Amino acid sequence: MLIPEDAGSPQVFAAGVVALRGSGKRTEALVVHRGDRADWSLPKGKTEPGERLAATAVREALEETGIDVVLGVPLQTARYSVVNPAQPLVTAKKSVNYWLASPRDPAIAAGDVDVPEHWQPNHEIAEVRWVRVSKLPGLLTYPHDLEIVREAVDAPFHTSAFIVLRHAQAEKRSLFRARMGEEIGDVERPLTEGGQVQAQALAQVLAAYGIHGVHSSSAVRCMQTVQPFAMAIGAEVDAIDAITEEAFAEHPKRGVEEVLGLLRNAPSAVVCIHRPTKKRLVREIGWEVDQQVSMTLAPAEYLVFHRNAKIRKDGTSGKLQLGHGTVIEYGLHH
Repeated sequence: MLIPEDAGSPQVFAAGVVALRGSGKRTEALVVHRGDRADWSLPKGKTEPGERLAATAVREALEETGIDVVLGVPLQTARYSVVNPAQPLVTAKKSVNYWLASPRDPAIAAGDVDVPEHWQPNHEIAEVRWVRVSKLPGLLTYPHDLEIVREAVDAPFHTSAFIVLRHAQAEKRSLFRARMGEEIGDVERPLTEGGQVQAQALAQVLAAYGIHGVHSSSAVRCMQTVQPFAMAIGAEVDAIDAITEEAFAEHPKRGVEEVLGLLRNAPSAVVCIHRPTKKRLVREIGWEVDQQVSMTLAPAEYLVFHRNAKIRKDGTSGKLQLGHGTVIEYGLHH
């Protein structure tokens, strides 16, 4: 039920995807039929405690459809108010962040298979269907879903994510010095327990974007931030000495070239950096993609640069194309 928003209403955060396959007039979108609500809509759902929105979008798509997806560019956020049937006098302001997405399974992406064999209708989702976009106006229940699908169809589809990540919460410098003494360098300063929790949550986020390359300042706090993800995908962390705080302060150009080299060439990668190096690195990346980029990033927040890829004759992605067409996404805490 959609009702006018109340400024004093509690907040509900959710996320979903517009998963597409095919091209041109044959483009299909993934939709679900909820039996209890008798509606057709996009895969979506509420965040779990401590979960980031990007991870929610992928998890909900998998739970509802059995299809594992990779996130592409961000789409609009749907905002409306909802009523809890158990508390009809209490309204909540709900926001649903959407992403363009594609199936990881090549057979599903190619249209040879619609859903995995193991998927079965359940108490929430009665049917999963790939539907031609041209047929959706007569099927989707909610007008804002159709609006988001149309946005997705017009968005860049063949993109590769490059993520610049500020390391998670680390032990304070003063406490580290008092505990370890002056003879131990700041590069050894670790994450706090809270930072380790953030690193675990980030592992799900990085997986959501289909990241393969894991790069980091060789400082312990940066390495610890990306290690949970690297372990999950069986990858080695590429430790880069040139982008530690100390090395960057002495030779910033070396650090910049290291990161720009990854931006220009690395397929789906993350690089973990420090707050003091962030301003220069982000500014240089902004010049590379011909866009102004915000410098504000709290611990464990990130920027996603969705780089366009040139399409080969066989339909696969080829050389990365930087420039103003690069879509920038801000992965901030909600």
